[in-house]
Amino acid sequence: SKTVSEPDKDAYHSLNVATKVIKYVNSNLEVGVSSYYVKADQDLDLGVQKSEAQIGFVNGYVYHKINDNWQYKIKLAYTSTHRSYDDGSGGEYDGELLLTSWQNEINVNKFIKLVAGVDYQKEWAETQASIDESAYEIAPFAEAILKHKKFIFNTGIRYTKHELAGKKTTYRIAGAFIPFKQIKIHASYGTGFRSPGLYQLFDPTYGNKNLKPEKSKGYDAGVTLNLIPKKILIDVTHFHNDIEDMIDWVGTCNPVTWVCTGQYQNVNAAKTSGIEVSTTIRPINWLKFTGFYTYLSAKDANDQQLPRRPKHRAGFDLTYYLPKKKGDISLRGLYVGEYKDSGQDMGKYFVAHLAARFKIHKNFTLTGRIENLFDKKYQEIYGYNTPGFSIYGGIEFTW
Repeated sequence: SKTVSEPDKDAYHSLNVATKVIKYVNSNLEVGVSSYYVKADQDLDLGVQKSEAQIGFVNGYVYHKINDNWQYKIKLAYTSTHRSYDDGSGGEYDGELLLTSWQNEINVNKFIKLVAGVDYQKEWAETQASIDESAYEIAPFAEAILKHKKFIFNTGIRYTKHELAGKKTTYRIAGAFIPFKQIKIHASYGTGFRSPGLYQLFDPTYGNKNLKPEKSKGYDAGVTLNLIPKKILIDVTHFHNDIEDMIDWVGTCNPVTWVCTGQYQNVNAAKTSGIEVSTTIRPINWLKFTGFYTYLSAKDANDQQLPRRPKHRAGFDLTYYLPKKKGDISLRGLYVGEYKDSGQDMGKYFVAHLAARFKIHKNFTLTGRIENLFDKKYQEIYGYNTPGFSIYGGIEFTW
């Protein structure tokens, strides 16, 4: 099959600025701040002639180890989003999201660890269509982890209250048995709850104010083989999930006019299941290979494969470590099999990336990467080509 991708001369301009600062106050106290800003202007194919997006993100955290048995982490993040669409669909969307989290880890004894905390978020949305909405979500959680020789068991519970979507208690139970050093058998079962975001509810082009929260339950089971300690590790896991009112973008596209219509909807019922295989091979200290393969069956209530979910995915990462911890060079590859999007067949593709880090001074590290190393033309979303061969560079400063 052929990858869906045609020559695209539409204009695209993007400005990206990122910063990250971490301060180790002492061995027990760490403070970090990071930010990211992107501004993108583009001409789109699918009936929307022009689009502009501005996204700003600021994140900060404090990690404090009070003693050998108690440590906590506080996180605070803020995101601002502006999107505008001209001509084709029209409309503007402005959103803000505030996130905060407080997580504690307490070692009761050498066998038992407790994790507890609370997550809080508030979201604001304003559109050109005189819609001004906000919603908060608060979710306290707790988890207990028990370790004893050949057994590991943990159980967690989370209570979520969303201002618009309601409230739900979810849980997860997991365990592992290690009969020998080379074998670990693991399994888990859990439930989930996801409320629709304000963008999915109120965006003037794709929003749907009638969305219901998504609920799920699922399990996984597998085995990890430590064939040669610290040299060869292989894991094989089977997973299965039942999803009720799954939130997904549902639309159709005309392959001649390239005009798409659709919105976020609840898929009445969906099931996903499959197998994941992963491996880590490190024959020598300066060379490491990781790889994975996933087979995914994702079906709706009519036994049709869900859009944008390929049955086959595989990837690898090969990393060479420079002597004396001076840096590393890595080659990463990703294969994605065929799937459907907006009613159209999407072809399979393989894309590769190259990255490197070189420490030129104890405080300075040069970074660089090449995305889409072989200039592959492909699409992840129907009608939207991905960037071709791209080069990025940067410098990191630590003290």
